[in-house]
Amino acid sequence: MERIDILAKITDLEYRLENDELTDQERMEIDKEITRLGTQLNLNKDDKKALKILNKRVWMTYSDIEILQDLGVGKLKIMSHIGIAQDHSTDIDLSNAKSFYKTFYIKNKRLENYHKRFGRVFNPELYD
Repeated sequence: MERIDILAKITDLEYRLENDELTDQERMEIDKEITRLGTQLNLNKDDKKALKILNKRVWMTYSDIEILQDLGVGKLKIMSHIGIAQDHSTDIDLSNAKSFYKTFYIKNKRLENYHKRFGRVFNPELYD
Protein backbone atom coordinates (compact mmCIF):
# COMPACT_ATOMS: atom_id res chain seq x y z
CA MET A 1 0.00 0.00 0.00
CA GLU A 2 1.40 3.39 -1.00
CA ARG A 3 1.89 6.23 1.46
CA ILE A 4 -0.93 8.27 -0.10
CA ASP A 5 -3.32 5.32 0.16
CA ILE A 6 -2.44 4.80 3.82
CA LEU A 7 -2.96 8.49 4.60
CA ALA A 8 -6.32 8.46 2.79
CA LYS A 9 -7.42 5.38 4.76
CA ILE A 10 -6.41 7.03 8.06
CA THR A 11 -8.35 10.17 7.12
CA ASP A 12 -11.44 8.11 6.32
CA LEU A 13 -11.23 6.26 9.62
CA GLU A 14 -10.78 9.49 11.57
CA TYR A 15 -13.80 10.95 9.79
CA ARG A 16 -15.85 7.91 10.80
CA LEU A 17 -14.76 8.33 14.42
CA GLU A 18 -15.87 11.97 14.48
CA ASN A 19 -19.09 11.78 12.48
CA ASP A 20 -20.61 8.30 12.81
CA GLU A 21 -22.47 6.97 15.79
CA LEU A 22 -20.35 4.00 16.82
CA THR A 23 -20.32 1.58 19.70
CA ASP A 24 -17.34 1.45 22.01
CA GLN A 25 -16.23 -1.81 20.38
CA GLU A 26 -16.32 -0.25 16.90
CA ARG A 27 -14.36 2.78 18.15
CA MET A 28 -11.70 0.49 19.61
CA GLU A 29 -11.40 -1.42 16.34
CA ILE A 30 -11.04 1.80 14.34
CA ASP A 31 -8.41 3.09 16.79
CA LYS A 32 -6.45 -0.16 16.42
CA GLU A 33 -6.62 0.10 12.63
CA ILE A 34 -5.41 3.73 12.70
CA THR A 35 -2.52 2.71 14.96
CA ARG A 36 -1.59 -0.18 12.65
CA LEU A 37 -1.66 2.07 9.58
CA GLY A 38 0.43 4.72 11.35
CA THR A 39 3.01 2.11 12.27
CA GLN A 40 3.09 0.96 8.65
CA LEU A 41 3.80 4.55 7.56
CA ASN A 42 6.77 4.80 9.92
CA LEU A 43 8.13 1.41 8.86
CA ASN A 44 8.09 2.42 5.21
CA LYS A 45 9.94 5.63 6.06
CA ASP A 46 12.54 3.77 8.16
CA ASP A 47 13.05 1.15 5.45
CA LYS A 48 13.73 3.83 2.85
CA LYS A 49 16.16 5.60 5.17
CA ALA A 50 18.02 2.35 5.90
CA LEU A 51 18.21 1.48 2.21
CA LYS A 52 19.56 4.93 1.37
CA ILE A 53 22.32 4.54 3.97
CA LEU A 54 23.13 0.94 2.96
CA ASN A 55 23.57 2.09 -0.63
CA LYS A 56 26.53 4.24 0.46
CA ARG A 57 28.49 0.96 0.69
CA VAL A 58 32.14 1.60 1.64
CA TRP A 59 31.44 5.31 2.12
CA MET A 60 29.34 4.71 5.24
CA THR A 61 30.54 6.54 8.31
CA TYR A 62 30.28 5.33 11.88
CA SER A 63 27.31 7.68 12.37
CA ASP A 64 25.55 5.94 9.48
CA ILE A 65 26.19 2.58 11.14
CA GLU A 66 24.74 3.84 14.42
CA ILE A 67 21.60 4.99 12.60
CA LEU A 68 21.27 1.60 10.89
CA GLN A 69 21.61 -0.19 14.23
CA ASP A 70 18.91 2.06 15.71
CA LEU A 71 16.67 1.14 12.77
CA GLY A 72 17.21 -2.55 13.54
CA VAL A 73 19.54 -3.50 10.69
CA GLY A 74 21.78 -6.41 11.68
CA LYS A 75 25.56 -6.25 11.93
CA LEU A 76 26.11 -8.90 9.24
CA LYS A 77 23.98 -6.99 6.73
CA ILE A 78 25.82 -3.75 7.49
CA MET A 79 29.22 -5.41 7.16
CA SER A 80 28.32 -7.12 3.89
CA HIS A 81 27.30 -3.77 2.39
CA ILE A 82 30.57 -2.20 3.52
CA GLY A 83 32.54 -5.02 1.92
CA ILE A 84 33.62 -7.02 4.97
CA ALA A 85 33.40 -10.79 4.51
CA GLN A 86 31.05 -12.61 6.87
CA ASP A 87 33.88 -14.50 8.59
CA HIS A 88 35.67 -11.19 9.35
CA SER A 89 32.56 -9.24 10.38
CA THR A 90 32.66 -10.65 13.92
CA ASP A 91 36.10 -9.08 14.39
CA ILE A 92 34.80 -5.56 13.68
CA ASP A 93 34.09 -3.61 16.88
CA LEU A 94 31.01 -1.37 16.65
CA SER A 95 31.12 -0.09 20.24
CA ASN A 96 32.56 3.32 19.29
CA ALA A 97 33.95 5.15 16.27
CA LYS A 98 37.63 4.78 17.20
CA SER A 99 37.37 1.00 17.66
CA PHE A 100 35.29 0.64 14.51
CA TYR A 101 37.75 2.41 12.21
CA LYS A 102 40.76 0.72 13.76
CA THR A 103 39.36 -2.82 13.36
CA PHE A 104 37.77 -1.95 10.02
CA TYR A 105 41.05 -1.02 8.33
CA ILE A 106 43.03 -3.81 10.00
CA LYS A 107 40.62 -6.38 8.54
CA ASN A 108 40.31 -4.84 5.12
CA LYS A 109 43.52 -3.41 3.65
CA ARG A 110 41.91 -3.52 0.22
CA LEU A 111 39.41 -0.88 1.36
CA GLU A 112 42.20 1.28 2.75
CA ASN A 113 43.78 1.37 -0.71
CA TYR A 114 40.37 1.96 -2.31
CA HIS A 115 39.74 4.94 -0.05
CA LYS A 116 43.18 6.39 -0.72
CA ARG A 117 42.62 6.10 -4.45
CA PHE A 118 39.38 8.08 -4.21
CA GLY A 119 40.67 10.73 -1.83
CA ARG A 120 39.43 9.48 1.52
CA VAL A 121 42.25 9.86 4.03
CA PHE A 122 43.02 7.21 6.61
CA ASN A 123 45.62 7.94 9.25
CA PRO A 124 46.35 4.82 11.37
CA GLU A 125 48.24 6.89 13.95
CA LEU A 126 44.94 8.46 14.99
CA TYR A 127 43.71 5.05 16.10
CA ASP A 128 46.62 3.88 18.25
